Amino acid sequence: MLSIFVPALNEEKNIQSTIDNLINISSKTNVEIEIIVCNDGSTDRTYEILLEKQNILSNLRIINNQKNLGIGASFKKALKIAKYEKIMIAPGDNDANYDLLVTIFNNVEKSDMITSYYLNKEMRGRFRNLVSTLFHSLYILTFDIFLMYMNGPTIYPTKILKTFKIHSDRFSIVSELTTKCLRSEITYMEIAGKMNTGVNNSSALNIKNLVEVIVVYVKIFFEIYFKAKKDFSVRATRNYQ
Repeated sequence: MLSIFVPALNEEKNIQSTIDNLINISSKTNVEIEIIVCNDGSTDRTYEILLEKQNILSNLRIINNQKNLGIGASFKKALKIAKYEKIMIAPGDNDANYDLLVTIFNNVEKSDMITSYYLNKEMRGRFRNLVSTLFHSLYILTFDIFLMYMNGPTIYPTKILKTFKIHSDRFSIVSELTTKCLRSEITYMEIAGKMNTGVNNSSALNIKNLVEVIVVYVKIFFEIYFKAKKDFSVRATRNYQ
């Protein structure tokens, strides 16, 4: 059973197909889900569309932010109300690769954390790949962990996440959750897949997110190595498909 958090900011063109795809994948893989969509201060019809969908879907729950708070802040709200033992972040723009999500769902019970990496990174431009590689390498080296990629679609153990003090309010949320899980006593598995076309137009690269990345990185460093050293003194155990 899986809680799926979907952040949505001005996604009136995509949010309906995002929800429909998740329900379709759930049916195809026999994984029971609840979908928690956070309308993060949208100024279009995103919220109205969600209310319409909620009228016909019993497993759709809605969080409505009057102003934009960011994916991290919205996720923390969703985490508080998530009712299933696993939780996942799925983009509201329907950009998550369908086949990759099917594979992740099919492996949901094989480890505490199921994460993924991309085989077709050439879909991104060189600059985006460079920034991603530097960011990834920084976390791998600093926190003594190893993954092929830090920000792929990931399923987390809900109970463990609820014990974390989460610093990220925006883009750093996935890297923070993944790092802390890998420094905890859990099992994890990596799955290879493809990213969808069009990801090179991501809005992740902006000044606001860059500032948060730096601030959150420093906070995580001091938490793991000083403030809560005992809580993050072990390493997760890798499982294989």
